[in-house]
Amino acid sequence: MSIGVIQAINTSGRFPSIKIEDKWYNVSNDVSLTGFAANKSIEYEAKSSNYEDKKTGELKTSWWINKAALLTTSTATQPPAVETQTAPRTGPFVAPEHLPFVSNTVAHAIAAGCIKEPADIVNWVYKARQAIIGEEIPF
Repeated sequence: MSIGVIQAINTSGRFPSIKIEDKWYNVSNDVSLTGFAANKSIEYEAKSSNYEDKKTGELKTSWWINKAALLTTSTATQPPAVETQTAPRTGPFVAPEHLPFVSNTVAHAIAAGCIKEPADIVNWVYKARQAIIGEEIPF
């Protein structure tokens, strides 16, 4: 199973299709698109199939989503918002030896679609810092 963020949905045509990370996928009739919308995270299973283009005779590949489910935001994937009184406006201080951990944590959150705007990064940095220095366990 893969995780991605829906960029667009097209319901016109023979099969509905979903654009995830700049790639269009046809959606199987077994998959319900109820609640699916742009900027929502989904977990999906995709398979490819080859076909011959009737006009050109070329062999082409199409991608199909056979299973899909919306991901819900939970405390495991979204840290609690940092109160403005406790968080500095420029972001939390991170010691140089902790930067790789914090950077990897933020990178994985971006890849998983948990960080959607630059303003969300400070919350993840703050919580990663807390996990390192033991101020609080972020779950």
